[in-house]
Order: sequence, then C-alpha cells, then structure tokens
Amino acid sequence: MASLTIRQLDDEIKQKLRLQAAHNGRSMEAEARVIFTELFSDQNKHSRKGIASCIREAVGEYTLTDDEEIALPNRKKKSSDRKSLDFSDKDFG
Repeated sequence: MASLTIRQLDDEIKQKLRLQAAHNGRSMEAEARVIFTELFSDQNKHSRKGIASCIREAVGEYTLTDDEEIALPNRKKKSSDRKSLDFSDKDFG
C-alpha cells in the first residue's frame, strides 16, 4: 500500500478531521483513509450527483406549488420611460 503526506493543511481542516475521527472512533489517519476510499471508490462514481440534481436539492424548499405564480417585471414600458446613457467625455471630446 502507498503512503501519503499532506503538507500545509489548513489548521481548521485538520481540526475538523480530528473531531470527525474522534466522533467515529478512529485515528485521523484511518478517518482520512475512509474519506478517500469513499470519495474515489468505483461504486461512488455511479452515485455522484450531477449539477442539475445539486441545484434541485439546493432550491427544492423554494419550489412553487401549482397555485403560486412568479411575478414577472413589466417589460412593456414605453421607450420614453427609459433613461438614455451618456457616454460622452467632455474632457476628451
């Protein structure tokens, strides 16, 4: 089996790993091994979520019911209601 040394690991990440390892009754090394094994195992490749699934989960609680509507802005304003932009530069003509 191979060995791995991780240098310059953020102290906060190390602390979180230590706490998670203690919670699971493992050493930090054993916990890191479990994390890497789960992350890179062949079984996990098929269970990874796509971007659409992640977005759906993130906004799932905000899903509208059939009775709700999204209020859209009024896009039928007259052109006179819109302000024109001035790109002239008086200093440079």
